Amino acid sequence: MSVTTTSWSTAALLANGTVLVVGGQQTYQPGGALNTTEIYDPSKDVPHAPVGTAWTAGPVMNVGHCRHTMTVLQNGLILIAGGRCGSSESIKVAELYDQASNTWHMAASMNDARGFHVAALMRDGRVLVAGGFVPGGAITATVEVYTPA
Repeated sequence: MSVTTTSWSTAALLANGTVLVVGGQQTYQPGGALNTTEIYDPSKDVPHAPVGTAWTAGPVMNVGHCRHTMTVLQNGLILIAGGRCGSSESIKVAELYDQASNTWHMAASMNDARGFHVAALMRDGRVLVAGGFVPGGAITATVEVYTPA
């Protein structure tokens, strides 16, 4: 198992067969959105291996994200968008994870801060982001589209 027990994290399969797990909040002592990432390597999850062998710390994100979305883009980058954690307000921050360099970069912010929203990769490579909670706790029916550079 992972070293940190989290809730509201997201996960994506990387090109090398490992899994990137990002953000969320600590399950038993929630203190806000986490900016941490972990990488799970299923090839190291074998019988009789020491506990935690398959998990390693990944690169730290610029901002904590919880109840966010994660979308693997056609160019291999991974988009993390928005989030909302506990009593904190929704955020409009977006970040990109580059698998080749194992680094995070800030992306263009969303127009509206939102958490508990959904995202879908469209055939043309853009990402549709819809709904969610906006600051103040209202539910929004707005949508916006992220276009990769």
